[in-house]
Amino acid sequence: MVLCLTSMLFTFFLQCFFFWSEQYQNRSALEELEDNLLIAIESMAQDIGRSTGILTWEQESITLLSGYHEKETVAWSLGKDGQAEEHFYALEGKILYRLESTQRVRQPIANFIDTLTISCLNRQGLPAQKAEDVYAVHVKITGVWKNRTLKQEQIIRLAGTAYL
Repeated sequence: MVLCLTSMLFTFFLQCFFFWSEQYQNRSALEELEDNLLIAIESMAQDIGRSTGILTWEQESITLLSGYHEKETVAWSLGKDGQAEEHFYALEGKILYRLESTQRVRQPIANFIDTLTISCLNRQGLPAQKAEDVYAVHVKITGVWKNRTLKQEQIIRLAGTAYL
């Protein structure tokens, strides 16, 4: 009888431990994802806010004129995560990369990005058709963990422009 009660108690504590462990992993993974999204949006906002113009843009990439030197550029793009199996959390997604024209290798800035949507806006806040019409950039970044989608979104004005 004592052995039966002991085994039941042990099973109960083991189930509690596994439940706590799973909850901890879920919470930690969500925090990791949220941190990566914040790093991504803030890093891009910093470069866009300093830039003096846009050279090219697509939905998942943008090339900016650096605000420091006239001929230098900064490019942002979304790429494949070649080290996904090495991550501590089972988060999936792409990597946000940054490349300055003075560098040879692009820098990984944030992991676990599901989508990156870049749209350029003209002075009236409407979608810009040409690079010289861009006054602001709307950046939206999402990440997914299990059934939760996290999103960061920001509109950043180019340096020296009077937007809206």
